[in-house]
Amino acid sequence: MKKRAIILYCILILFCSSYAQQLKPLDGIRITIFNIPESVSGEYYVLENNTLKLPFLDPIDNHSKPYEVLKNEITEKYNSIYRTPELSIEPLFRVNVLGEVRNPGTYYITGIETITDVIGIAGGQTQDSDLSEVIVTRNNSEITIDMEEILEDGATENDIKILPGDKIYVTQIWFGGARNTSVILSAFAAVIAAVVTIVVSN
Repeated sequence: MKKRAIILYCILILFCSSYAQQLKPLDGIRITIFNIPESVSGEYYVLENNTLKLPFLDPIDNHSKPYEVLKNEITEKYNSIYRTPELSIEPLFRVNVLGEVRNPGTYYITGIETITDVIGIAGGQTQDSDLSEVIVTRNNSEITIDMEEILEDGATENDIKILPGDKIYVTQIWFGGARNTSVILSAFAAVIAAVVTIVVSN
């Protein structure tokens, strides 16, 4: 009985967390409608004044509105225009992926992706990455993730879900990776050779 209560509590927490997610300016939604002739399907983004403009609808106010409330409002509005539309709506939350990934930048997620998913979206890690120290900045706090444990040891419990607004930074391996290390060693060897030459000549 106690175990069942704990499971129900966890489900409730996850539901409330999902319900409370809110689109911010420059976040967006992806709409797909399958059975109407007009062009409604597409990606639409929240404006700086926190409104959302969609085809055939008046501007929708997004201030202090949880995503699920916004989604239901859009669904009701299109249901009032079209007869039983086959409608799909997905959120597009912005996250930043920086550091040692192949394509650093801003990406959009739907809110179900994990840290390995998002790094994959950014093209994966570079050869200079230090996967033992991947930093997620969330609400002005930092979370350090050891992705080597996830990828090599199967520690999936560390594969955390990425939330809207998160910033992911993949750090660089010590000395900046194999390429930079070889440059440093070559320069060091050149200095040693020069010193030896000076000593011998004297």
